[in-house]
Amino acid sequence: RNEQKYLRALYTGDTFAYETQVILNGLTIRPLYSNAPLTKAQLLQEATKSFKNSVIDLGEEEFTKGRAHPMIDPTIRKLRIVEEASYDDVAVIVLDFVLGYGSNSDPVGSVIDEIKKAKLMAAEAKRHLSVIAHVCGTRRDPQGYDRSLTRLKNAGVPVLPTNAFAAIAAAGIIAKGHIDFREA
Repeated sequence: RNEQKYLRALYTGDTFAYETQVILNGLTIRPLYSNAPLTKAQLLQEATKSFKNSVIDLGEEEFTKGRAHPMIDPTIRKLRIVEEASYDDVAVIVLDFVLGYGSNSDPVGSVIDEIKKAKLMAAEAKRHLSVIAHVCGTRRDPQGYDRSLTRLKNAGVPVLPTNAFAAIAAAGIIAKGHIDFREA
């Protein structure tokens, strides 16, 4: 729908959040906001409230003070996925999933219900919400790389091979209203 023109990227850490800002800036996605902005991105007035195109680093201090990092505790991201899906102007949500020691024992499984709920909420409101993911890990990681990919794909979430591709795909969705993931 025409009013769905913004993306929301909800990252568990800063590296992918920064990379996405660089890519979106290069693709002239404007306006761009973040709680940890780089050049040409603007600082969100409140980290807890996205605005237009927003790249959120949920690993920043405002989200981790007094609680576990979102790579371990998915609570904040679970809430944000559902919240972002409730906005009529959001077309796409981008998520990272980091596997390995020091991460949640099942990062995909810990938010898969919220992803499904977000997509259902949008469908019930006669909108299509794209959720795009990147899984950073290997087949040797204890969380199960292949199982993580399968669970996301079964929930209707395209999994791109890199975060950069996920950011480019999200930009394509907000620019064109859709994207052919075979081309991405």
